[in-house]
Amino acid sequence: MSLPNRYYRFLGYKESPEAIDLSCPPKRPSYLHRLLQVVEAQLEGAGLVFFVTWKLDKLPEYGDHVVAIVMGDEWSQIPDYVDRVLVTFKCYGIYPQLAVRLLRRPSYLNTLVFLRYLRVLVHWLPGALRYAGRYMRNRLRGQQMPPIYDMPLGYGNQQDLPMQPIETRPIDVFFAGSIEQGFPKRLWSPHRWLPGPKRVSRMYMLRVLEDMQSRMPELKVWVHTNTRFVLNALEYGLTQPGEVLDTEAYSQTLMHSKICLAPRGTSADTFRLFEGLRYGCIVITERLPKRWFYRNAPVLQVDDWHELQVLIPQLLQNPYHMQQLSEAALHWWQTVGSEEAVGQWMAQKIRACLAVQHAKAPKPIALTDAHSDRYP
Repeated sequence: MSLPNRYYRFLGYKESPEAIDLSCPPKRPSYLHRLLQVVEAQLEGAGLVFFVTWKLDKLPEYGDHVVAIVMGDEWSQIPDYVDRVLVTFKCYGIYPQLAVRLLRRPSYLNTLVFLRYLRVLVHWLPGALRYAGRYMRNRLRGQQMPPIYDMPLGYGNQQDLPMQPIETRPIDVFFAGSIEQGFPKRLWSPHRWLPGPKRVSRMYMLRVLEDMQSRMPELKVWVHTNTRFVLNALEYGLTQPGEVLDTEAYSQTLMHSKICLAPRGTSADTFRLFEGLRYGCIVITERLPKRWFYRNAPVLQVDDWHELQVLIPQLLQNPYHMQQLSEAALHWWQTVGSEEAVGQWMAQKIRACLAVQHAKAPKPIALTDAHSDRYP
């Protein structure tokens, strides 16, 4: 007997989940909405309940029919309920990763990244110890813990546009985003005197671009910075009009750009990387965490933004190489990062979990010939 799947948002501090109608198109372009449509097409009638959430401590419902999709946790914490659901998919992973090469490339920025990594570990450790205890308990009982999978961020502020060939794009270098996550006003706040790696990375990147433009007036750079921190995921309704570029302006400008700079934010993961690859841009970013979807991503990773002074001129002087990178970006998006690719991957993982649950279910006792006389 098939049962319909149900989908809910359980975000912020709301105590009641909000139903997601997959048949109704969202007001803004939504990566997650389209992804869930693919999942629904693959798993129709499975009787599952999906919760899209930021919460790490609780869900409205638990059981072997519940799928948790955790968004927005840049601290890489392990949700408390992972052993009470069928499977968990989580952005930003569940293991803090130090992407920078601190000993090989020591710098002020890399030191700040390392300090933030230590801070993340402090937040991560209690949940990790709790998870380890439950894992060992289940092993002793001969049981397996439900799996947790890293999932891509996808895009947050992007329209569907016709693809423009890389060689015809008028903008050489693109960056749009905030510079810092607010600025503490209290004198005694340590964040006032020790800036976060996001601010330092992006300020340094912009200084390098400014220096390049002064030496290369022919270089066409397009930069738009926000005055305060706002999440780029417009699909969650977290921005107000005028705070960031509207979706159309952001999308049109990015599609007209050859190179998309994707500096780290609070964490190394950023929507901009996925948005650039989706539009066939050459994406330059800092060192990325070791996640399955980054493994063969056609991005150029730098240890220091000073490398742009050599890297960008080399790219612009080699149109054939840029075309290859652009084609590789589009291929990666279609086969790894797109809603279709990730939705099918999620459905495959969920089916595997359902198969395990089915195998563990008690089998009905068949009547043998020796006992058939008891049941005429």
